[in-house]
Amino acid sequence: MPIRKLMTLSGGLIQKIKPCFMMSPLSIAQYLDPRTIKFDVIVFDEASQVKPEDAIGALLRGNQVVVMGDTRQLPPTSFFDHVTESSDTDLDDDAVYKDMESILNVCKRSFPSKSLRWHYRSRHESLIAVSNQEFYDNRLYVYPSPMHDNENLGLKFVHLPDTIYDRGKSGINRGEARTVAKAVLEHYKRFPSKSIGVGTFNIKQQQAIQEEIEVLLRQNPEIEKCFTNERGENFFVKNIETIQGDERDIIFISIGFGFDLNHKLSRSFGALNNEGGERRLNVLITRAREKCIVFSNFTAKDLNIDGNESFGLKSLKIFLEYAETKNLISISRPTEDSDSPFEDCVYEFLRDNGYEVHKQVGCAGYRIDLAIVDQRTPGCYLIGIECDGAAYHSFPVARDLDRLRQQILENLGWEIYRVWSTDWYRHPIESEKKLLEAIENAKISKVAEEIEQDKVLDDSHNEIEYKEEIDVSNRLTVQTETLEKLQEKIQEYKICSLADMPSNDFFELSRLQLERVIIEIVEIEGPIHSDELIQRIKVHFGIARAGNIIKSTIQSAINSAEKSKKILIRDDFLWPDSEPDSLLRTRCGDASVKIEWICDEEITQAVFFVLNNQYSTAQEDLIVQTARVLGIKVVRKNAKDKINNIIESLIQDNCLTKLPNNMIYFKEPVIVKQIIRH
Repeated sequence: MPIRKLMTLSGGLIQKIKPCFMMSPLSIAQYLDPRTIKFDVIVFDEASQVKPEDAIGALLRGNQVVVMGDTRQLPPTSFFDHVTESSDTDLDDDAVYKDMESILNVCKRSFPSKSLRWHYRSRHESLIAVSNQEFYDNRLYVYPSPMHDNENLGLKFVHLPDTIYDRGKSGINRGEARTVAKAVLEHYKRFPSKSIGVGTFNIKQQQAIQEEIEVLLRQNPEIEKCFTNERGENFFVKNIETIQGDERDIIFISIGFGFDLNHKLSRSFGALNNEGGERRLNVLITRAREKCIVFSNFTAKDLNIDGNESFGLKSLKIFLEYAETKNLISISRPTEDSDSPFEDCVYEFLRDNGYEVHKQVGCAGYRIDLAIVDQRTPGCYLIGIECDGAAYHSFPVARDLDRLRQQILENLGWEIYRVWSTDWYRHPIESEKKLLEAIENAKISKVAEEIEQDKVLDDSHNEIEYKEEIDVSNRLTVQTETLEKLQEKIQEYKICSLADMPSNDFFELSRLQLERVIIEIVEIEGPIHSDELIQRIKVHFGIARAGNIIKSTIQSAINSAEKSKKILIRDDFLWPDSEPDSLLRTRCGDASVKIEWICDEEITQAVFFVLNNQYSTAQEDLIVQTARVLGIKVVRKNAKDKINNIIESLIQDNCLTKLPNNMIYFKEPVIVKQIIRH
């Protein structure tokens, strides 16, 4: 029955089963009858983009409301009305889109409000500094990074003086778009685990960058897999109107506007010049967690503005100047000022012992009292030192704040050591000795960490392998040597060559021809995941990217092959019509093997294979050895979790037994051998 009718008849029961609903205001109006569905609390997130008239329906269905949002970010705008009425090519970047009242502003005028001032997203203070100064009056508490000058963190500026903004014609900067696209691919090659997004000042520049990336992907199809992220944070290119709500590890900002062919710089920056343009800028420049790179064919000094210019344009000039020079009022270099005489005493002691020390490191409401500079890496700090000075004693819940602050700082990479004034003065020798030991231990730990990272660095794709504990590595050495000999008994995974299959244009294939290609692949490689099957077809027919049409065509042929009983489908895997003699296959140590593309039955046989040759094995060792048998060279978290889940399932099914010391062995060896042969 229709959802609205179902909710009307059985909404009370459904709410008991699922007491929390997550819906848009439009969905609430469509599916929930206000006469039969009520909630205790209504929560609006991103309320700055919700119109009051859209919110009323939800408000009427609750007894209490919590409205959350940021009045300094994008309000409801007529931009999206134009999007629904026009195609992308019809949208005018210079059009004046009207901003509207939001439910957040209405509630803020009439009801009690609470400001959330702690900023957690940015892992480097430079990513939020301009917004904090220009839009939040330096009221945000921003935690400093232990790497104040690092190539892989913070705000960066790339000047492209040789590129040209095609003003009055196409409205794009093609050279800048091409440079941004190349930078995206280069970053994915260097940091494949990082998520990336691109923001632009207008739709036309957004489309130009998308076109350039498509060209590069056709030339480098092997990089396409990097554009999807394990965390679900896939790559995007969005304009200033649509980027709100998104965040990524690395953000590229393409200004687009700039010097034209006549080397004239117009002060027209689209939506930025209009009232409320500063809100759009605030959204755009605060999307990055770790690194933000700004591309522009002009610098801040080229942009001449006067007192009559819009707030958004003035803020852009400040942002560009800071990105290029790192000069900003609210962000300053470590100062020589101290919070108390006690800090001065600790500072002098450290200086006398030969350490380079910075005072009051950080910005905007929160600073670390003292930080020891890492002489091996001058842009980084070894350790942060907190002193319980006047500011500390002024907090009524100082101990609780200590815990919270230390957790966040350690998450950013800091090592924090606290010096207590009472201990310092009552037991000076002991306190001084402990402080020096903490610094030296931090130094040793950092060197050891760098050595460990160098050992496990995978040069093929610049990723860190899953770290095994030292004692585990020692245990695995003998077992690995044994398994390498035993692996010769396992058949090698054969990839279907499709040499006899048609290789003409994909769209010229008949359904029967495509079905024959699929059956051939499944007979050789089955069980094979449907996504891997699509990958094989893409490679054979030279397809750079498989869009919805191609995937739908392949899926239709798969369904047809299943109906004719030429193949079998179990979950997302395709099996040949006759059961293979052995499911277990090794993939020759290919580091790019995806655990999601290996079926549970094959992983189970790999677990049995390891135990059959080693009798009993520690669970953590069994996980790694199973992955190695399958040919997975780098055992990452997703592979570890999936294999572990299968082992736990086998234990629950009484196929395996787990001892209190985490050793795993067969419950019934005879039965298991029969399973392996089958």
